[in-house]
Amino acid sequence: MPDPMYEVFYGWRYPEVWECGNVVVTDVGPQASHNRYIAHLGPLPLNEQIEKSYTLCELPNDHLFLGLSVDLGDANERGLEWEQLKDVVVSVRAVDSSGSVVFSHNGPLGGRWTLSGPYPDGAFLYGETELQPRPGEAYKLYVTVTPRTSVARIQARLNIRGGGWK
Repeated sequence: MPDPMYEVFYGWRYPEVWECGNVVVTDVGPQASHNRYIAHLGPLPLNEQIEKSYTLCELPNDHLFLGLSVDLGDANERGLEWEQLKDVVVSVRAVDSSGSVVFSHNGPLGGRWTLSGPYPDGAFLYGETELQPRPGEAYKLYVTVTPRTSVARIQARLNIRGGGWK
């Protein structure tokens, strides 16, 4: 659809934002080729041992992936920051309301996670973390971080993203 027509029909509706549980979901609209939906769960420290849990609800019924958005700095700093980050072990597990495991993934970011991007909010690291939410279903997400090196300068944000017409 040409941009002027899109603006007339849909532009006033998007972006649409809603909250449920620990998540803030943004829908940028049907014109998005990828990452139509981004569900923000907040910052995730990578420089300390932590265990967190989240409640996920009202997620869009589309193919979504849980991952980390990470600022790796400019091209000169990227190699050094990635070296600090790749040994951090992150474990994630999502279960539905009946207690069934939807996905479970763990390992060092440099070995068991895939780096994609960069996107406007940084590179995106994801693993075997696909989720296709069912309407009305709530999920519990459990996250554990085990640092191996100093990663004080790196900012990470836990989010879920996906959807789009591609």
